[in-house]
Amino acid sequence: MVGFLLIDKPEGCTSFDVVACCRKAFGMKRVGHCGTLDPFATGLLIIALGEACKLLEYLPTEPKIYEGSAILGATSSTYDREGEKTPVLGAPELNTKIDLPMITKIVQEKLMGRVSQVPPAFSAVKIRGVSAHVRARQGQVFEIKPRMIQVDSFSVTDYQYPDFHFAMQVGSGTYVRTLIHDLGQLLGVGAYVATLRRTRMGVFDVEKAISLEELQKGAMPTLLPLEVAVSGLSRVDISELEYERLGHGLFIDRDDAIADSVYAGFYQDRLVGILEFAESGKLKFHKKLNLD
Repeated sequence: MVGFLLIDKPEGCTSFDVVACCRKAFGMKRVGHCGTLDPFATGLLIIALGEACKLLEYLPTEPKIYEGSAILGATSSTYDREGEKTPVLGAPELNTKIDLPMITKIVQEKLMGRVSQVPPAFSAVKIRGVSAHVRARQGQVFEIKPRMIQVDSFSVTDYQYPDFHFAMQVGSGTYVRTLIHDLGQLLGVGAYVATLRRTRMGVFDVEKAISLEELQKGAMPTLLPLEVAVSGLSRVDISELEYERLGHGLFIDRDDAIADSVYAGFYQDRLVGILEFAESGKLKFHKKLNLD
């Protein structure tokens, strides 16, 4: 069984738990996922089965769309409802000064477009080879370097202090928890995420996903083909002779090959692998799909 599966992840399980469930449901070991969701978050998770795991990095998964709710007046050690809460001194008295126009103004001026963001300590970011959340739970002190992220849209859809609902569209690597935390800091009252749901990743929509419960009950979903992963890559059609050469680790000639580029290789109208620039005018297999 080979292809991609869209899962609507429920609250309370990790992305790895979903992978484990899929391994059991399909009776196979080689299962991967794209776009980790925190245990408290719900929504779209893309699962790869078999050789599809080789193509996860090429999936067109940007931008990502989220909706959720947050609470003002306190901070959280994890920037979400599962962390240790610390009330912000003076926050209750400030609630009358914080209205929707004020929130919108700060979002538009400070949290839109290209934004520098420091991922939360409780995250999967690697610090000298170890996930930050592991170090944080061990009580270690460490620094995470800021990174540039893209925020295309960020709107507050409902607000009644201390609660507000939001919707946002962001680029890869963005931590929604951090955006909400940063908004709370800019407002001077603190904030943390209460609920979070991912509804879309690039061309993939949660409306077309199957629930984990349905999968556990034996429902057989329709798998997306391998080709969905390479829609953003240039296509190279390969002859029988070229396919044999590539399979033996040899190069094939392509005068228009561009340095540092990868291509979707098709043989007999079937995706057979990812090709990469080898040297001037030549391509070789970067990843070969074993589909026979």
